[in-house]
Amino acid sequence: MMFPPVGQCIYCGAREYERGSTRRLAKEHIVPMAIGGKWILPEASCKKCERITGRTESIALNNHLVGPRRRLGLRGRTRASEAVKELPVFVAGPDGDVKVMIAVEDHPSALFFLKLNAPPVIDRLLGRWFEPPSPAGVFVKIFNLKEDVLKERYGITEWATPSLDLYTFCRMLAKIGHSYAIAKLGIGSFHPVLTQSILEEDRNSARVLPFVGGVPEEPEEAALHTVQEGTIKVAGIEMVGVRIRLFAQFGAPTYLVVVGTKGKGPEVLPVGLPVGRDVPHSMSKVIVPGRSDRLT
Repeated sequence: MMFPPVGQCIYCGAREYERGSTRRLAKEHIVPMAIGGKWILPEASCKKCERITGRTESIALNNHLVGPRRRLGLRGRTRASEAVKELPVFVAGPDGDVKVMIAVEDHPSALFFLKLNAPPVIDRLLGRWFEPPSPAGVFVKIFNLKEDVLKERYGITEWATPSLDLYTFCRMLAKIGHSYAIAKLGIGSFHPVLTQSILEEDRNSARVLPFVGGVPEEPEEAALHTVQEGTIKVAGIEMVGVRIRLFAQFGAPTYLVVVGTKGKGPEVLPVGLPVGRDVPHSMSKVIVPGRSDRLT
């Protein structure tokens, strides 16, 4: 789906792709093209911001979802001639995880997501104690699991999914939510709260985390991905929220991102929540097939 062009960078406000350039601003793939995103927002990103959001997506997707992407034929700009013939799995060894390369036809690709509680900012506005985003459970769907083949050909009886970096994943969700809200509502229709977090590459910052959470489990849907914007009213504050469900047709979790406020400015939200310093660096993985709920 192609939305109307914006005409300025939705992250920093620049009106040129780069200083002195006559090139139009770059189009923004709201859901990354690398996982089959079809929503496009034209003339919406400058060169600097395009590179930052691209790096975030690359970190979030190239490791965590490399197997499912290739299993489902979601390769972004990769040419067929460049397709790999092997993919890694990770096996616990005496000195840490050991990477074992598996032929694509034998590779047990894992679609792995953390389930999250509601965005912490909502608890804070209601005057309740809050916690930083933390797993409320795990979702795992394994494609092409051939336990006998793994054991006989590769000597593997238990393996781990690639790690999910919660901080980077939340930044990617923030980028999806912010750009979708701009596409649906128009720039200037709300006061954004996530642009600094989207552009901020300091891993010691946790500003994005209070605004990203999850919703209760929902049934599978027909679409690969679903995104929907709406209004959240808490303690007299009207906020813009975006529900994001990547890989909805497989029953993956739905995330809720608070992207800004209407009417009142963003200063009414507790932006600087004192979340734990360990959260931005948290790396999670699941051990299979020894049981897919063994989160480490």
